[in-house]
Amino acid sequence: MPITRRRWLLLLALASVGLTHCTSDPADPEDGPRQIVIIDSADAEPYNTAREAMVEALRRAGFVDGGSIEIVRHEVDNDEARARATCQLVAANPPAVVVVNGTVAARAAKATLEGDLPVVFTSVTDPVGEALIDDFDIPPPANITGVSYGVPIHMRFNVIKRRFPHDRARALRIGLVHSSMPQSRGYRRLIEAALAGAFVGDDDLKTYARLSGLEITFREVPFVGGEGGLEAMVDAARAEIRALDGQVDLFVSPSDILGTSRPYAEMVAATASKPLIGLGRDDVVERWGALGSIYPSVPDIGQQAAAMVVRLLEGEPIGAIRPETPQRTGYALDLAVADRFGIPVPQEVLDLIRPEDLVR
Repeated sequence: MPITRRRWLLLLALASVGLTHCTSDPADPEDGPRQIVIIDSADAEPYNTAREAMVEALRRAGFVDGGSIEIVRHEVDNDEARARATCQLVAANPPAVVVVNGTVAARAAKATLEGDLPVVFTSVTDPVGEALIDDFDIPPPANITGVSYGVPIHMRFNVIKRRFPHDRARALRIGLVHSSMPQSRGYRRLIEAALAGAFVGDDDLKTYARLSGLEITFREVPFVGGEGGLEAMVDAARAEIRALDGQVDLFVSPSDILGTSRPYAEMVAATASKPLIGLGRDDVVERWGALGSIYPSVPDIGQQAAAMVVRLLEGEPIGAIRPETPQRTGYALDLAVADRFGIPVPQEVLDLIRPEDLVR
């Protein structure tokens, strides 16, 4: 694959964030800017950070909004019907590339944006289970590629099992309260498959080593959209947390809007007598109440997606752009929460954590 000037700029930008700047924009005013449509599943995390990191990486590579490209953003509030209608609107006037941010937007793109229109997904929990791709180690089968969200199941839960103090003569008991959103149910399916030993193999989101020594109890609450929806879901989840509190050793955040929200983490911290392992870095470093977190680097997800968009804009076929998992995983820990629960933290664990991810 030839390394073009723009790809060199993008690679340098990713290697030295904040140091490399593009000083010119090679747009041809006669041709006009090429359009990139971004469809966000919601105006929320992790979608905002992934999108902002992607746009910034494109800018550093010389693709500047209002110059060589025009970025048009839509947000669908996790409404699947609205997401499909948005995709149909986009299909009527096809852009150069469509970026779908999150599972709801990606499902709509899979259903409506077929043919030659290239689609790049970001922040999708289970792109294999959603039939967006066949696997991570082979080219995409159709017009969709992208970057998944989340730490591989076996990594997240095996780290929790190894590090969380419990009676080794029995299984570690985990409570997981999730919403009825498609990404939530997809994440549950992945966990259940891993617990059953259905997949054995690589470190991606489809295949992983068998999870053993864990007992995970799931509870589902209905998804509620619109204004006040998150608060209603947190209230519903509170009753499930209370019901599970005496049956589990700890709680784990789901891979959905609950798991990425501050109100949910704060509710669990205030309601449960057992600690919470969060989904993202903010659960810990922003003092939302979680004991710890094994998190994917969301800015990396956006930057990886930007590299794919650059390749497409430079004329590379989408079939040559293999889907990816997040490049970096981080660990965060709140020592005050550990102390409150009487959890000892050995030096070998502290050595894994960057100073900026350790709350004292």
